[in-house]
Amino acid sequence: MAFSGSPFHHHLKGLTTEYERLVAENAELRKELHKDPLRALAKDGETVKPVLAVVAPLKPACLELPGSVPTDTDSAPQGPGDPPPSLDERRKSLTTPITPRSSKSSLHTPRGGKARVHDASPEDNSTFLLLLDIVPAGVILVNAAVAGISADMDPDNPMWQVLEICFTIFFIAEIIVKLKIFSPREYLFGPDWYWSWFDILCVVLALVDLTLTISAETDVQFTTTTAVPSNATPCAPDAVATATGEGSGDASVASSLKMLKLARLGRIIRLLKFKIFTELKLMIQGVFTGLRVLFWAVVLLLLCMYLLGVVTKTLFSKYEEFEYVPDAMFTNFRCFTDGCAALDGTPLQERLRREEGYGIFMFAYILLYLFVTIGIFNLIMAVFIDNVADGSTKKRQRELGENAPRTEWVLATSLRQLILTKLFHEETKDMSHISEEERKRILNEKLEKLRQMYGYMPHSAQEYEALADDIRTDMTNRKVVVTQDQFNRWLCTEKDLISKLEDAEIDLSCKSDLFEVLDADLSGELEFDEMIDGLLKCRGPVSKTDIISIRLKTALLVKMMQDQVMLEQSRLALRRLQARNAELEQEVDMENRAFFTAGEVALSFREQTEVCTMAHAGHAVAAWKRIRTGGKALAVAWVLSAAVNFAAPGSADDRIPLESLKVGTEVDAQILAKHRFSGWFVNIGTERSAFLEFEEACDGFPTEGMNTWLRGSTLTARVLENDGKKIWLTTRSGSLERPKRFRTPPEESQIAEFSGISSEEWVDAEVCGMFPKGAWVRMTTPSTRTDFRCLLRKEHFTESFVEQSHIGMKIQVRVLEVNLAQKQLYLSMLEPQDVPTEP
Repeated sequence: MAFSGSPFHHHLKGLTTEYERLVAENAELRKELHKDPLRALAKDGETVKPVLAVVAPLKPACLELPGSVPTDTDSAPQGPGDPPPSLDERRKSLTTPITPRSSKSSLHTPRGGKARVHDASPEDNSTFLLLLDIVPAGVILVNAAVAGISADMDPDNPMWQVLEICFTIFFIAEIIVKLKIFSPREYLFGPDWYWSWFDILCVVLALVDLTLTISAETDVQFTTTTAVPSNATPCAPDAVATATGEGSGDASVASSLKMLKLARLGRIIRLLKFKIFTELKLMIQGVFTGLRVLFWAVVLLLLCMYLLGVVTKTLFSKYEEFEYVPDAMFTNFRCFTDGCAALDGTPLQERLRREEGYGIFMFAYILLYLFVTIGIFNLIMAVFIDNVADGSTKKRQRELGENAPRTEWVLATSLRQLILTKLFHEETKDMSHISEEERKRILNEKLEKLRQMYGYMPHSAQEYEALADDIRTDMTNRKVVVTQDQFNRWLCTEKDLISKLEDAEIDLSCKSDLFEVLDADLSGELEFDEMIDGLLKCRGPVSKTDIISIRLKTALLVKMMQDQVMLEQSRLALRRLQARNAELEQEVDMENRAFFTAGEVALSFREQTEVCTMAHAGHAVAAWKRIRTGGKALAVAWVLSAAVNFAAPGSADDRIPLESLKVGTEVDAQILAKHRFSGWFVNIGTERSAFLEFEEACDGFPTEGMNTWLRGSTLTARVLENDGKKIWLTTRSGSLERPKRFRTPPEESQIAEFSGISSEEWVDAEVCGMFPKGAWVRMTTPSTRTDFRCLLRKEHFTESFVEQSHIGMKIQVRVLEVNLAQKQLYLSMLEPQDVPTEP
């Protein structure tokens, strides 16, 4: 009852209606699907076709696809630095026949344009790029092997220098080829710019090494032939050295040449780019990640060794191994790591144990050894491993975030190609009017054009995002969905898709469960956006963000369930209250029927009140006429008996005249009868019985005497009002003024005006009557400003109202529910949290 008019209640109703509509729509769509794994929905009002005839909106037949050879002088291949072409620029009519290009002509531009690897067919592109990585890797390994062999086998052999020149020329040619293929901007400032500059640095070092080597050999040969005496033997190196003037400068040049030769071996680092060396790359990255921890570990170890060195130098300074603090530090370090031996090779700890005291030295040595080896060394190892693991995890998460646009584009491209290929196969099957060979030719042409559509390769995160958004928009406009059977078939048969999912670090150990994970709405079908978003969320390991997201969504779900439970409890309480009201109304109706019915005709509540008022005043004839004019038949005997019942007992001579009783006069009264909704008929010794209303029974809400004042009970009251025909009494304190009663019942139109008022909003009201079950309040409609009487039940009173209530009191209430059928407003003076759930 408290939630029936709240925004949450309306929102819940809207969600329920939308859910029912979606369930019905899904049922209809599944009927249309039948056994087709893919479907494309047409626009509203069009017939749903099983497959689509085109991949994209048609363009003129002369439009070229990205990746094809330009056909006019204005068409120039696009560089990687230029903005990516839009999806519409890259589409082409798939009904226009094309001529397949050979692999030879696809790698160059016939009009002298700059050749690009992206202009080739996919097979040529992948093969060429693979060779462009594998061949240099093999040459690097051969160069490293030659460097190792030449250091041991005849280092002065000219053959090694020739091989070094060949290696240098090859690496220079590699850089030139990559600059020509990828463009200088992409190669030097693209995603792999650090590898490009590393290659250039290695080539520069190789050129410097060759230059210095050839220059040094030329100088040596020239000096040898001009300065060596004729009588000197060729094998006299001292004479040659003296004649040539070799000294410390030549030694430094030779050392520089050796260092340059060793620096060239750094090119081996390039091998880390390949997937086969992933574990080696992780270990190297872990070493660099833990360098800071390793530095502080060395500081901690040095500090410990310094303290031990100072102590041992002080205690054992007579021994040569502990003569100075550095010597003592080094000796201690050897005792805890390599071996604790004296300078003469004997065990040092055994000598100290025998010469310096057995017990004390042995106990101290064991403690220190355990503290350093088990404590400090293991602590350093644990911190180092934890730092490396944490750094590796953070780096992996960072790489996942950086690669998200590219991964999204790769997955979207692969899935779109699979979907459109499936549609093309379905289209060709429907071409029954042409031959089988013609259908195969058309299918091959469309597939070839589909492959060429993906010729453009993005080069930045912005381009990846733009192209992925284009693909999403294209697939959304086609309204294509994938069923579980088709998706599972792809995971079992499409190796290219499986490879891309593994590269994206998506777990495929349970392929049959992946569809259920992606199908968040449990519709049994995957839309394109739903499929891409789900796959992107499945990448990599579980992160802290995923756990917090699940926790927050679970908390929201629990809150919604609690609100739903509270709403159901309120509805149950409302139904119980309505049932109780119906029982009370039925009980009242049965009592009134038993009292007011003559034969099978009953009076309404208003007619009952009017007849009762006339009858107890002794106006039997007027009561009878009122009933007759209202269309009801009532026996004269009942009217007469009612007049007798409500008349005061005693003889006419003993009765007190009505005119003698002034307002404020105290009288002794005796209860004659009780009216359920008005009060008590009492005998005060007058000709006509007086009436004590419920509102006048006590101060505040009339709780006293409700059940104790029965027929025959006596009490003392004061005259409240005397109009010469009827007397009203009161037993409360305060002023003797009887407010005018308001009894106008509500109309349906008046009740309807409160439908738009929230249950949280307070409305002004005025107390116009009270009885044991509640209070009558005067309400004013918000629009028409008309007044009517409404019931405020006792369960919804505040404590202050029970103590201070009186006729005419201004209060504020909330409209809990509007019941147009019964023309009722359910009101409450309580706060929302204090509203009772039980009637």
